[in-house]
Amino acid sequence: MTDQNALEEVAIHAPTRYDSLRAVSKLTDQNALIKVALYATDYDVRWKAVERLTDQNALAKVAKNAKDIDHGRFILRGVMIKLTDQNELVDVAKNARLKYVRRDAMEKITGQSLLIEVAKYGNYCDACEEAMKKITDKNLLDDIAKMNSNSSHDWDGCQCRRCGETRSEFHDWDGCKCRRCGETRNEQHDWDGCYCKRCDKDRHDWDWPNTWLAVCQRCGREEEDDPTGYR
Repeated sequence: MTDQNALEEVAIHAPTRYDSLRAVSKLTDQNALIKVALYATDYDVRWKAVERLTDQNALAKVAKNAKDIDHGRFILRGVMIKLTDQNELVDVAKNARLKYVRRDAMEKITGQSLLIEVAKYGNYCDACEEAMKKITDKNLLDDIAKMNSNSSHDWDGCQCRRCGETRSEFHDWDGCKCRRCGETRNEQHDWDGCYCKRCDKDRHDWDWPNTWLAVCQRCGREEEDDPTGYR
């Protein structure tokens, strides 16, 4: 198989890790690799896609659009290590959804003009504040402070009204998921078989009919490696 769209589909949706990894190893299209890095359910498959990303804009798209911790800090740190283009780093600092990704971008931005752009036009309060700390021209700082009201959070429970940033308190819980910000917790799940209806957490009941294949006794899902990490 060489068709890039077909390989993308297999990489994201194949029932076994082996088939997904084999598909990713043949992918060269950067847009397809972005989708695999963002949407594949298997951690190793996402990491393999990130390894094969070479375009700086593609790396920035993954960094900006990763939605939650399930993408894995290790994977996203790998993305940020490979991301070196200063303009793309500014875009990530201004627009990335995850705070630690924005923080990593801010640590790598060096030019004063780029820091000013983040301070003026960043969509998240923490990035604006960090940029302000690194700007050395006091006159510019005064001007930015006057025009930019994003220098401090305006909290509505767990979420900032200005930038959408969340904090780990004052959540409005509906079982395992916050109604306001979408944060999840590992309790009060609404299970439908192996998956929670609210947050998609799984609880497979693995059994090993042989040494190389694990089968969930509840839903029938198969894994060719040990999914629990204990065997």
